[in-house]
Amino acid sequence: MSPQLHEAARPDQPAISSRPASPEPSSSTSSAHDSSSSTFPTRSAKNDAPESSKKPAAAKPRIIKTPPTLRRCLIEANTAVMTETVDFESLSYHDLDGSILSPAHVLDALNSPYIHYHLWVAVKMSLDDHDKRQMKAPDMHAAVLERLIVELGKSMMDRAPGPHITFVDPRWHGSAPMMLRNAIRLIDMFEESGFSRDSIVVTIPATEEGILASNHLERKCHILTNLDLVGTLSHAAACAQSGANLVSIAVGPLLDWYEGRRKAKYQDIRTHPGIEHIQATAVYFKLHKHTTRLVGTSFRTLQELGPLGCLDAIVISKDNVEQLNGRPFPLIQSVPKTSTAYTYAEEVPKGTAFKGKKSEFISFLSENDRSAIAGTMHTTLRKLKIKMEEIDEEIHKELSKQHTLRSPENEPEVTWLKEENPQCSKSTAESPEKSDRTSDKETESTEEDEGHGKGEQDPRRQEPQY
Repeated sequence: MSPQLHEAARPDQPAISSRPASPEPSSSTSSAHDSSSSTFPTRSAKNDAPESSKKPAAAKPRIIKTPPTLRRCLIEANTAVMTETVDFESLSYHDLDGSILSPAHVLDALNSPYIHYHLWVAVKMSLDDHDKRQMKAPDMHAAVLERLIVELGKSMMDRAPGPHITFVDPRWHGSAPMMLRNAIRLIDMFEESGFSRDSIVVTIPATEEGILASNHLERKCHILTNLDLVGTLSHAAACAQSGANLVSIAVGPLLDWYEGRRKAKYQDIRTHPGIEHIQATAVYFKLHKHTTRLVGTSFRTLQELGPLGCLDAIVISKDNVEQLNGRPFPLIQSVPKTSTAYTYAEEVPKGTAFKGKKSEFISFLSENDRSAIAGTMHTTLRKLKIKMEEIDEEIHKELSKQHTLRSPENEPEVTWLKEENPQCSKSTAESPEKSDRTSDKETESTEEDEGHGKGEQDPRRQEPQY
């Protein structure tokens, strides 16, 4: 049975089940393969048996013992496995512990006829709402994007039991109120489709505003969050202190940053400073009894999993998932107390600059930490912005096509076919500070539109008071 990522009993429980306590290994490394050696008797044990106890070969059929696969090693390490894909066939075939959706994979799949069908559905439903005067034209692109995310998520959850990790528009990484609105609307649509909010985790960029949004969603709205693109131990500590359900570290970009900064390549991945930093983060969470679970994403190779058996979950590519049934390699499940990573984790105090308000904790971090965050999180956010704009172009094409088919020839073209989508305008995407100043007013006016004709406003939609 695959490890369960999520316990649906209570919303305050983490999406990834707690790792059971295990004794520290006696040597510097331990592996799932070694732990399973008692299950498969060694050749020397057979040869040492008394001659009188041996039976003729014909008396007992020969049993071929299959060595454990890497997938089995991950199960024994209680490490959940997910893949970042919208390939429904792959999700149905592989024994995964959940599904995850990201902007990059939405864009890559939109050219697929089956995935494009979900875009067609999202546009049709949004146009129907617009025709019923339930939606204003400037909100159309954002509404289609949210419906597309939900439609894809529903199909993925039907094929991969377990929690589904979705995402808010990463272009709002500088505005907590806008990320709150986005996350709440997504969860509402999932619930309207019959899915429990306890089975959905919303990915939010781990900027200062993102951490504030996560804290409010977890504490006030009972919405599970995954703070993504975490770069350092101090950064991860602030995310855990805010109450995030999951914290995701992009392993490949972090290792690239260390290699670029030190101008060195590491033949032994176990000695890589980036790997040691991730191990220290896992130890820190355990030492301070944080319920936040640590997820590794963006692996460059499967071999990078070897020293990271301490992770609660991994997100790997579809091609790497297909290799999990291959030959295993040593998987270090716990970090030795004598290691550099363990010592570093012990030296980091539990308290951080995060106080549940605009504390600008990043300014209190060391120069090295700020550089790591800039080299991993902000670099990735710039790439995600480009992906989201390309998704908007596909949405615009489908909106134009369907609007043309259903509109009379003499009807004037609506504003959302002429003007740039306000959600991806340069002033908003490139200037989070400006977004912060305007987001409160935008949030208030949009909620008035959403609440029109629906009676009293849902208390879960309250915005945080800064």
